[in-house]
Amino acid sequence: MTQSPMRRRITRISAQARSAVYATLSALFSHPAPYRTANLPSSQREPRRSHTAATVFWAVTAALAVFVIVAAFVGFGLVTLIVLVIAAIVLAGSMLAVRRANRAWRTASDAHFATGTNELRAHKPQFLVHFDGSREAVYQLEMWLPYLAQIALPYAVIVRRAESFDCVASAVQGAPVLLAEDALDAEQLLVSSATSVFYVNLADRNNQITRFEHLQHIQLGHGDSDKGSSATRTFRLFDRVYLAGQAGVDRFAEHGVRIDQNAIAIVGRPQVSGIEQSDQPVSSKQQPTLLYAPTWRGDFEATSHTSLPYAADLISLALEHGCRVVFRPHPYTWRYPSTADAAAEIDRRLSEHAATTGTDHVFGRRATHELSIKECFNLSDAMISDVSAVLSDYLYSGKPLGVFIPTTSAGVQNEDGCYLFTEDASSWAAQLVRLLKSDPLRGARIALRDHRLGNAAVAPPERLFVETARGDVLSTNA
Repeated sequence: MTQSPMRRRITRISAQARSAVYATLSALFSHPAPYRTANLPSSQREPRRSHTAATVFWAVTAALAVFVIVAAFVGFGLVTLIVLVIAAIVLAGSMLAVRRANRAWRTASDAHFATGTNELRAHKPQFLVHFDGSREAVYQLEMWLPYLAQIALPYAVIVRRAESFDCVASAVQGAPVLLAEDALDAEQLLVSSATSVFYVNLADRNNQITRFEHLQHIQLGHGDSDKGSSATRTFRLFDRVYLAGQAGVDRFAEHGVRIDQNAIAIVGRPQVSGIEQSDQPVSSKQQPTLLYAPTWRGDFEATSHTSLPYAADLISLALEHGCRVVFRPHPYTWRYPSTADAAAEIDRRLSEHAATTGTDHVFGRRATHELSIKECFNLSDAMISDVSAVLSDYLYSGKPLGVFIPTTSAGVQNEDGCYLFTEDASSWAAQLVRLLKSDPLRGARIALRDHRLGNAAVAPPERLFVETARGDVLSTNA
């Protein structure tokens, strides 16, 4: 049926009205993150968003809602109608004001981003660091920052999530940091002076950058472990894959992942710099300090390697063996109620034992925030952990090492040199004696250290990484 001209006009006006309302509501309820920068000349002139118009809108909306509710009980009259009309006009005006304010803010933010991009070009970074991760995941980048700085070439950091920008900006010293949540914005930051991009994880948004073939893409990872995520086909997206040692190379073959051997570089773990090595038998310690450093549970059951659901009783047994305990759980522990509750139970038992015996156990905020993982390593005489990157790093110390492998960790094998713990509590006491007293696996553990860490005999241990990374960045200019 053909619509009349009047009907078509009404339909068009209705559509325009709906579009205007939708755009205004989007401006009110959708708050895109501003472009932000740090360590650039314009960083101190970051535009500020005005919330005055939005405050007026919500105040009028609340007042109007209250008025309608009251009027519904009292009754509507001429005065009520007049008030409603005036309130509706004020509400519409405040909505338009919010829209104008948001447009002005976005214009200023766009200008700030353009200025920051120009300043980045002037900085002429020779490599970029791409980070897509939550605030909790900033540690993945933070562990590499001291050694990226030692490359002694200008660089910049691209952050893809607003929630983690402040954490990254506070961690990076001197180098420009720019927030670009949108893929097109991130592309603008791939300035011509940069030849290489470093990545610290396998986040999805890495793919938005790895497609640029004129750049060299280098995957650093954030630790050496036997988790399945350490040997996936995703690594084949990168031109270079930095591994800690031969164990990392073997891991790909064990998982059936074919990777170009020319892409692999063994750089060790520069993060072991500062870890104290010890040849002193742990049995010589009157009260040995045991570090318990479990991993998180993972997003899937098949990738869950955490021992936390079983660990409270293991820690109690360690206390019976006269241990002082340092409890340092993974930062993601509190994502899940089950592991958060398990960690809280361990904290409770350590607190009660400390109050009863006066033992200076290290747990809670002291272990997770006030001390670094290296400081926890150096405090300890032995460690029990899960299948995770801390195992490889702790190997550098030469100290006794236990690994807890739940039966849910299908396909994960215990390495020679590590004392094995499982859900079978009947074996714990014997394993603790071997770990804390006789240590018969010391020789095997030293061989495992050399297999895991390509820089086990390099001094300083970060030199292998720095020389490799600098050579890769500069080789693209040759």
